[in-house]
Amino acid sequence: MTMCYVIHNSDGDTTVEVISAETFLERIEEEYWGSEIKYLQTFTDRIDTNCWGNSILCIRGDIVFPIPKDVIVKHALSSSIGSVREKSHNGPGTGITE
Repeated sequence: MTMCYVIHNSDGDTTVEVISAETFLERIEEEYWGSEIKYLQTFTDRIDTNCWGNSILCIRGDIVFPIPKDVIVKHALSSSIGSVREKSHNGPGTGITE
């Protein structure tokens, strides 16, 4: 069954519904969203739905999302800013620098 994601704006309120394509067509025939509704034919660059007026955007299909695939972690050593030398009288590995 093909699903439709219907984004509807009216009077500043935006709703999103997931309905079947058949239900979407039935609602159009019965003027479920009113007789003055506009149907957006492309996605607009106006992402604020309050700028859409009384209109509907219907997207038919499946929701997709990314899943992790092959993940490889590599590590590298970073150098500190400037030169750091160990004090000779403290011995190597003491962590004391000047």
